[in-house]
Amino acid sequence: MNHYCPGHVYTRTLHHIAPIVGKIDGVESETTILQSLLAQNRWHCGKRGGWYDRLALLHMKDKTTEQLRRAYKLVTVALLDESTLLRYKPKLIRRLKRLEHQLKLAPDERHACDGDLERCQDVYILGCRIRPCAQDSKGTESAAGKTIWEGSQGVPLGVEDYALEHYARLG
Repeated sequence: MNHYCPGHVYTRTLHHIAPIVGKIDGVESETTILQSLLAQNRWHCGKRGGWYDRLALLHMKDKTTEQLRRAYKLVTVALLDESTLLRYKPKLIRRLKRLEHQLKLAPDERHACDGDLERCQDVYILGCRIRPCAQDSKGTESAAGKTIWEGSQGVPLGVEDYALEHYARLG
């Protein structure tokens, strides 16, 4: 188990104290901590996207072209890193576009992201809810517990089974 290794504890501690150190000691200290977190790829790999994003933000605070180019390279590395989770990619793509705009790159030098995430379609399933009558410790009736729905053949179903039955009817 990796949770009982000292490296796991140290990495978790550094992850939690990095923003605090940045507020107290300054940007240089937080940058050093984030670079050391990104240098290892064994513990807390799921947080790498957030570390890349925060480090790019720290580089972007200094508006010099050198720092902006450093942030640009960092974000491109983050998007190519296999350990960067999908949840961080939209934020990194927005940061990349912002950096390309600030660096005034030509349109042919800019990145084109084909895999933009779109908002999912809302699906509403209507049904008849059966109210369960349960008595609590005082003897009064209450509707506690899982909701029960009337299935297509009058069989009481849980919400998950009701949704599965709905999609089975659709084909």
